[in-house]
Amino acid sequence: MFRSVGVQVVTYQNEPRQLVRLAEGLAATITGARTAGVEEVSVEFGDCAEEPTIDSLRDALADALGDAADHVGTVAFGANLGSGGGSNALAARRSDEVIWVVNPDTYPSPRCATELLTTLGDDGVGGVDARQLPIEHPKHHDPVTGDTSWGSGSCFMFRREAFDAVGGFDAHFFPMYCDDVDISWRLRLAGWKVRHAPQAAIFHDKRITIDGAVAISEFEITSGTLARLWMTRRYSRPDIEAETLAWVDGHGSPAHRAAATEFRRRVTEGDVPAPIADAGRVAEFVDGEYAVHRFRYVT
Repeated sequence: MFRSVGVQVVTYQNEPRQLVRLAEGLAATITGARTAGVEEVSVEFGDCAEEPTIDSLRDALADALGDAADHVGTVAFGANLGSGGGSNALAARRSDEVIWVVNPDTYPSPRCATELLTTLGDDGVGGVDARQLPIEHPKHHDPVTGDTSWGSGSCFMFRREAFDAVGGFDAHFFPMYCDDVDISWRLRLAGWKVRHAPQAAIFHDKRITIDGAVAISEFEITSGTLARLWMTRRYSRPDIEAETLAWVDGHGSPAHRAAATEFRRRVTEGDVPAPIADAGRVAEFVDGEYAVHRFRYVT
């Protein structure tokens, strides 16, 4: 088991009650992890809002965490760094053996941290993610080893050694979406394993439409489409880049077309990710996803 764990939460205009709820859940799961050998735990919240409020919540967050955390910190970045940039900034503030990235709209089960740490402790594992409830992510994982294509950034635990070895998240090209897929693939290219721990459950407060689908905003559509185009560049899939742009041009919404416009502008300016050698060894582009899916939700 690892001696020190740094929990980090990047926020942006989140409701105070939501963050306190998360802190309460973290208190329970951290207490469980201590019985398994963890000695030191820090919890840090980084606020990306233009008008940050996180410092005013520090006392409430510390009270919710109680004795579970040895250190509770808050930092106002003064700029929207995105989830990847915020996570990198928080990671740089500490030197814990383990970095645990947790979304602000989640609530971990009492054994979540223990199960993640147990899986992370296996030889060669650089990162591990949790099972999301009530909307489970359908990406494939090996039913025996837990090996998976990528780990979800909503609840993603890293060995610091592995995180630092690949330079953390790429906040320039993936500030919000595909940052977790990209770091997972870079970890795997560097020789680390990425695993899924199905016994590590976490509630993820997704917005659900009346027909049962996950609600997606125009911002998410634009950001996700742009991230996909950067993924095709970095992982040497010009065929999928061309296919994506053709679909956007012919069928995309204004939000899709905004992503294509931004992509083409930056390509013209030379602001593109360098292709990674041997990317095909880990990159999975399958039916519009970044892994084989075990099932599909039908609405």
